[in-house]
Parts: sequence; C-alpha cells; structure tokens
Amino acid sequence: MMGGGGTALELLTQAADLLLAESEAFAGNADAACEQLVQVRTQLNRCELAFSLLSRPVVADWFSDVRPELSPVLRLRHECKMTSGAAAAAIGVAERLDQLPRSREALEAGKIGFGHLNLLARTAEFVGEGFDEGRLLKKAQKLSVITFARACMHERHRLDPKRFADEEEQLHLTRFLELTSTDDGGLWLKGFLDTEGGAHLRTAVEALAQKLPEDIRTAGQRRADALVEIARLALDEGRVPEAGGVRPHLQITASLATLLGEPGAPAAELEGSGPISLEALRRLVGDCSIRRLLLDEDSLVIDVGRERRLFRGGSRVALDHRDGGCIWRACTRPARLCHADHIEPWWAGGESTTTNGRLLWGLLPNSPN
Repeated sequence: MMGGGGTALELLTQAADLLLAESEAFAGNADAACEQLVQVRTQLNRCELAFSLLSRPVVADWFSDVRPELSPVLRLRHECKMTSGAAAAAIGVAERLDQLPRSREALEAGKIGFGHLNLLARTAEFVGEGFDEGRLLKKAQKLSVITFARACMHERHRLDPKRFADEEEQLHLTRFLELTSTDDGGLWLKGFLDTEGGAHLRTAVEALAQKLPEDIRTAGQRRADALVEIARLALDEGRVPEAGGVRPHLQITASLATLLGEPGAPAAELEGSGPISLEALRRLVGDCSIRRLLLDEDSLVIDVGRERRLFRGGSRVALDHRDGGCIWRACTRPARLCHADHIEPWWAGGESTTTNGRLLWGLLPNSPN
C-alpha cells in the first residue's frame, strides 16, 4: 500500500491518465517533447522491470505443475496482450536479475534501457560463472541496443566459441520459407533466415532498393521490387537448374484480341498465378520469347509457328554497347540488369531493331512502356 493515494497500481493508473492528458500540450514543441520522452521512457523501463519481477510467481506456478498445459510465455502473451518475444524477455530478466545488481541500478537511474537489461540477462545465462557484469555494463551505457547486441554476441564467442557455433547451427536449422498464393494471383511470403542467409538477402535487396529520382515507391515497395528483380535476373541468366530438361521461365498465354486491346477480349493468363491485365502483359513481353499458336474453331492447335526471340544476339549486344545501362536519369543499373524495351511497343507493331530499342530497368517508377 502507498500512503495517501492507494496502491502502487492505482497511483500508476492515475499517473498514466495525467500523462495522456498532458501529452497534447507538447504539440509544436519538439525539444520539450523530447525531454519529456526521455523521462517517460525511464519510468516505462522501471515499469518493465516491475512487470518482469511480477512474472516470477507465474513461472513458479508452471514449474509446480499447477498449470502444466500453459507455459509462462504463452500465459503472459495471452493474458497481457503481448508478443512471445516480449514475454520471454520479461521472464528471462527476472530469472537472471540477481546476477545483475549494478545493471538494475543503472536501469532505475535511466542510464540503460530494458532492452539493454534483457541482453545482459541473456548473456549472463549463456556465459554462466564467467560473466563479467561490470565489463558489459560500461558498454551498455554507451551503445544503442542494436550495437550493444553485437557486443554481447562478441562476448559470447570470446568466452565459449564452441557453444556459440552450436547455437549458430541450431539457428540455421530453423530456417524456412512459405509461399502462399492468394485467390487473385498474388503471393504471400513468410519465412525466417539465419544470420548468414539473412545477410546475403539483405545485402542483395538493399543494393537494388535504393531510391531513384522521382521515385514514389515506399521503402517496402522498393524492397519487394528488389526481390523480384533478383529472381528475374536469375531466370534471365539461366542460373536456375533445369526442370524436366527446360530452364524455368514465365509462361503467358494471350489471344491476339487481348494483345490488341479489343473490347471484350479475355485477360491474359500467367502460368502459376492466373489472369493478368493487358498493362501487365505489355510490361512482361518487352523482352521475351514469343510463340504463335493457331487454333481452329474447336480450339485445337493447327499451327505452332516458331519461336521468335526479341532483342537477342546482335541486337541485344548493340543495345548494351550503345546505352551501357539503364537510360533513366540517375539510374545506375548496368546493362545486364536491364530489359531491352521497345520505344514503339511490340504489341503496336514496333520492330525489334536497335533504333527502336533502349535499355530500361523494368521496375522503374513511372517509366515509359
């Protein structure tokens, strides 16, 4: 009980009400708001510490088999409306707090955040008896949480490289990728990569996701486009293993009426995804192989014509030599990453000649067709 005002929780509720009401008064005053944010965060960190201490009875309850069907993490996640990671952090700090007396004092004084304390607790659990709190606490007070996390990883490796490598292998075994198609032909991605795999993907995506002049795409859209570009490049360069003796490729089926944009024409069909619009079709046929199929009135194939390569061989080499790369202003994509685009669209009768071609990165914002 707290004198004169009720329990600590009641006082905390009153303080939160007052803080919410006062927060509106800082509109238009960024410096004052920032000072207030620092103070609020310090108190929130202290509340996180109290939350962590309160998790101890929940853990004890589970170990006593009172609730064997519900782990402490799941119970906190469900009843406290939080993520599994946040619940695990609270429990982990509580379990190691007795080894971190100086770190607890630093948190209550506003010198480190709860994220730092969580990393200290996890490192203490990993290291065991050889844990040097003072050594890492000095770094925690100087570094951001993200940078301090790397410092903790170095500490773990320094003290037990074999266990570090074993945990690294366990992380690698958890990797996965799920691709789920939507009813309208879209694709949901869900997955996890270990440290090495994540570094490869992040490096490649970020290199291709730089913002360009007049680029209206969000950062998330740029990263999505970069991932698609990586896949397209692998297909174009024939680096993907053959399946059934044929290099993987995109296959689109469209009628002549669809290509000409005639009223009432059906949508084109992208194999593995479904119907696509004429605009999407025109983007995809800018640099591809075209095969003509003639059907009779019963839809039986009577002529497959022959495959016609667009901007291949000498014409593509000439474009690469002339343009050197994407001609879009300030775009630095080299020729091998570009599409050979028709100035007068192929579907409108444009020829596949050097004079009617140009190199463009296929995902440029607002680029001409």
